[in-house]
Amino acid sequence: PALDFPSLRHLRIPIHRENCPAYDIIASPRLQSLHIHHMEYSSVAYLRRVCSAWVHSFPNLEVLSFWLTPTESQDGVPTRSLLTAISPLLNLRHIRTFILQTVSTPLTIDDADLTVLSEAWPSLEELYVSGMSTPDYRAGSTAGLPGLLSLATNCSNLTMLGINCIVIRPEDASLLPASPVNHPLKELRVIRGIAPDTYRLVRENIFPHINLQLYGGDGEDGSYYA
Repeated sequence: PALDFPSLRHLRIPIHRENCPAYDIIASPRLQSLHIHHMEYSSVAYLRRVCSAWVHSFPNLEVLSFWLTPTESQDGVPTRSLLTAISPLLNLRHIRTFILQTVSTPLTIDDADLTVLSEAWPSLEELYVSGMSTPDYRAGSTAGLPGLLSLATNCSNLTMLGINCIVIRPEDASLLPASPVNHPLKELRVIRGIAPDTYRLVRENIFPHINLQLYGGDGEDGSYYA
């Protein structure tokens, strides 16, 4: 039977092994933060089971961070949306911080996913999805105007956003607001850098308080990084 810790507020798990499901043992309705430093990943189905267990055991979770480590080669594994794996977490309505770090996991996150996350978690203050490169090293987490505008519209308290790549498509230009959004986001981390034109567009129209550094050359052809 599960061990109920009614006063437990914070839980850190150094290693989360698939063959030792600690998430089925501990439960706390008052848990606020869960940090997992090394979480084994074998499949989308497994991750969905874990997320469902977290929702059941920790219904009032506010801070969730974990590092996904594939337990075997992901070569040839079909790429799937991150939300197909973590959709149970959308029931955690009090999430303020969501941090997911991984390497070479065949999961992606795009504008549609960011829209769903922003609607499910309006209290978001920190959103960081790092890595998630597919086995052929394509960028696995890419945001564009639709996703950024959804976050700016639905998550008024967001202060930190981290993502692999930001790509502004010409066909999305019509989505730009008539007047700047002036969202209070202060920290933007783009893992693969952000092109100068894209950075200027984002800063002038959505997140005027961000301040990135130009690298990669003396001219404006370099990339901007946090």
